[in-house]
Amino acid sequence: MATKISTVTFTDAEVDWLKSKAISDAAITAYRGEVARLSTFCASIGIVEVSHFEPEHWTAYVTCLSTDRSAISSQWKPLKPSSALQAFRITRAFLLHCTRSGWLNWDPRDVDASIPTAMRSGELPTIGKSLSPSLREVLSNAPLAADEQQARRYFALGLGFWGAMSPREISLLKVRDLRISRVSGEGTLTCGNRPYPVVLPVELVALWRRYQQCRQEATSRSIKPSSALISNLRSGDSLCTWSIWALMQSGRDNEKEAKEAINPRILRSAYVEGTTRNAARDIGIVRNQVGRRMDISIELSALARQRALGSLHEVTLAKLREPPRATQ
Repeated sequence: MATKISTVTFTDAEVDWLKSKAISDAAITAYRGEVARLSTFCASIGIVEVSHFEPEHWTAYVTCLSTDRSAISSQWKPLKPSSALQAFRITRAFLLHCTRSGWLNWDPRDVDASIPTAMRSGELPTIGKSLSPSLREVLSNAPLAADEQQARRYFALGLGFWGAMSPREISLLKVRDLRISRVSGEGTLTCGNRPYPVVLPVELVALWRRYQQCRQEATSRSIKPSSALISNLRSGDSLCTWSIWALMQSGRDNEKEAKEAINPRILRSAYVEGTTRNAARDIGIVRNQVGRRMDISIELSALARQRALGSLHEVTLAKLREPPRATQ
């Protein structure tokens, strides 16, 4: 016999949830705002009562926060990753309260595997352990640099992180080595010692465009393809390996950051750590599937594990269905 779910509106559920929490007035305001945003999204798809809210609705809501918010706000621009992550955590806590109160018949913690990677609890802070908040802001949101010197440093840091490039590699780059897609807006960088082009996200391309603009304004002429990708402020010549390394160290924004080391090795490690986190999780899940213990600590519910493994199996099925390659 199916469990009967109580009927309650989002407003009433919000009031009950906030009454159960001993938090400050500022926190209550923030929590109420997030539930109101969720309620607005639900109203846009015809849902008024909590009991009608399903896992796919929550997944769609969280996805819209980081893609297109037109359904819930006149400001369609996606939220910053940190803001979207906060919205995810608050709404998950609210929905968990609804589950425990008998208004939902599913657990929001079991839907984590369906939530976009960057929105899952714990993903962003992992990278933040090795990178300062101001550096993460540069790498993720491409802030507008104040001048050529700052734009140059931002771009060098971006190459060190997104391209995992050493100072020597950066010092050898020319403007002609960078190509930007008119379709996707992403960039590709040809490096002499690498077998494949380095793929660069639109955020790094934005840092380059600002640096390019500052350089052109300083010289009142366009940059030649043969020019150094990162150049000396006065002569326009290529910077040596040591100068690139020193550039990454300069201009830190506060005393705490000034005491922290910023070098290519840390940037590369942070990049690998951030981009392979799901790979480590997937390897652990597969090891568990074949009867071995996980080499890493992964906290997943049974349903989340099942869904993640299902996604991996879909990839395996696609590979099995591929026609075998002809042998030479």
